[in-house]
Amino acid sequence: MTNEVERERHCPTCKSYEQHRHLTPEEDAWLRKTAGETYTYDWWRCKKTGCRTLRNHGVESRNVQLPEDFDD
Repeated sequence: MTNEVERERHCPTCKSYEQHRHLTPEEDAWLRKTAGETYTYDWWRCKKTGCRTLRNHGVESRNVQLPEDFDD
């Protein structure tokens, strides 16, 4: 397991490569509760302004949108 804080990944919402970061504790709790994920270390959030996409590191098709109250 690495200690990376940011990583460039393809964002399926932005349709481009963007910086992604690990989830905050609030985002992690939301993902666990809403999507039923039990292991969330490999989930990342797109850092592009206005994007609320969370994506799984290994499987781009596994992505969800945070609600608007998580806007930056």
